[in-house]
Amino acid sequence: MNTLKDRQRELDAKKAEFMKNIPRNYHNIKDLNSAIKEKQRNYETGTMNNNEEKQLLKDIDALKKVKPDMEKLSKIEPELSEIKEKRKAIQKQLDVIHGNLDGKQQQIDKVKEAS
Repeated sequence: MNTLKDRQRELDAKKAEFMKNIPRNYHNIKDLNSAIKEKQRNYETGTMNNNEEKQLLKDIDALKKVKPDMEKLSKIEPELSEIKEKRKAIQKQLDVIHGNLDGKQQQIDKVKEAS
């Protein structure tokens, strides 16, 4: 259980590190790729002044720069989910064991009171 907690903390730290570079409105690699394509299409086909064009190019470059972080994040997410599921299963088992121990403790207390 402790090794799972440690691994989860490690992955959460990596996830937080990657997330700080990724804009908040992009949740997966598909969203990011579609945003890049849309912005490139707007750049190629739209009419805009020089400042808008420069800003659009900066946005496209920024999105392309965070793409590797998003790919790394997409590799971390499944492992993180798996660890969380394993921890939930272990916690359920521990809850059952604690319930059994509480029942045994009550039986011990009754025997002590009877003596």
